[in-house]
Amino acid sequence: MKNKNGKKEKYEILRARDYKKSNELINARGKSTPLAQKLFAIGLQNKRIDETNHVVMEMSGTELQKIFNNKSHNFYPQIEKLCDRTVAKEHATLFDWNLLIKNKEDKKLEAHQVVTDASFKNNTLVIRYNEFLTPQIMRAEKNYTLLALNEMLCLKSGHSITLYETLKSAYDRAKWENGNKDDIYAFRFRRTELKFRLGIVESHGNRIIKNELEKDNPDYALIENILDENGWNKYTVPGNFNRDVIKKSVNELNSKTSLSIETEPWTMDGKNDIGTTFYVSMKDKKDDKNENVKSYSKEEKDQILNEVAELLMPSYKLSQIIEICEYANFDKRKILKAFEIVGNYKGDVNEPMALIKAAIRDDYNESAPIKGKNSFNNFKQTYNNIDFEELENQLLDN
Repeated sequence: MKNKNGKKEKYEILRARDYKKSNELINARGKSTPLAQKLFAIGLQNKRIDETNHVVMEMSGTELQKIFNNKSHNFYPQIEKLCDRTVAKEHATLFDWNLLIKNKEDKKLEAHQVVTDASFKNNTLVIRYNEFLTPQIMRAEKNYTLLALNEMLCLKSGHSITLYETLKSAYDRAKWENGNKDDIYAFRFRRTELKFRLGIVESHGNRIIKNELEKDNPDYALIENILDENGWNKYTVPGNFNRDVIKKSVNELNSKTSLSIETEPWTMDGKNDIGTTFYVSMKDKKDDKNENVKSYSKEEKDQILNEVAELLMPSYKLSQIIEICEYANFDKRKILKAFEIVGNYKGDVNEPMALIKAAIRDDYNESAPIKGKNSFNNFKQTYNNIDFEELENQLLDN
């Protein structure tokens, strides 16, 4: 019994670890499966380099089953299928994982298959990764993001996993730039960029798309047109993409990770929906904000609503004010403070409701201003100016 409990504790400790992932890999475009991404994160705890300079991950099926806390009889067949090239047309495999990564010297995009060999025999999973990725995997001492393995393993959607790593990486960078302050930070993504990042669409080897993606500021409208013309595009209706991809992923991240996220459409000239703005903060580790939530009678709620409406109309619709009051549990102090913070916000806000909710939820004040980022592209261009060793020490201290 003692030995059994010891093994259980071992796997709980492993799940509780953080893992480092190269920002170059996080920012790469490509498609994968949730299980492949999870195996990659676990493999970072059990990696070695073989005689051919390939990174190899080796782990028993029993260990994996315990780490995943999966007792299903289908678990081993799933692992076997992931390693089987012959079923690639019918089912997702580890060999489907491809990344588009910029060459540091000539800035050209290069397509790389992440996994070159994989097998599951005698209850042992062995994965060999592309030699090109060896530096990013083995030497992630700078230009990396520290991620929580237990949070990542809880996520069911591959889109959620990619978005989790992307937003956590962006948040850490923004926090560093702003004196290590735990503020709310805003990040904008064009919808087409998100589709590539999440592996929803691919370049299909198109030269024009490839040339555009190599630029610091790609013409995503042109890329979208090419995808449409060739029948390669998916989620062409913005509302469907926002509902089926963004909303579902954000809901999962909010319920299962330390990230706290609100979103709003990014519109051009207030009309065309071209992408998404994410307002990201970290949840309060003390988790004591709701301990003393006051309850109000109907009469008190009506009075608070009238007072807030008198102050904020006609700048805000009554329906918006009601929505915000309900979101804040009719806490007048939080409501007015949130509207004041948003009123002083320096960035562009097309639809302020998401930003107001973020300010209410995390109870920010004027001494902790919300910081805006116009583009995540700017975020990933300046890593070399950052002392990531110092950043790591600060993150580990939190």
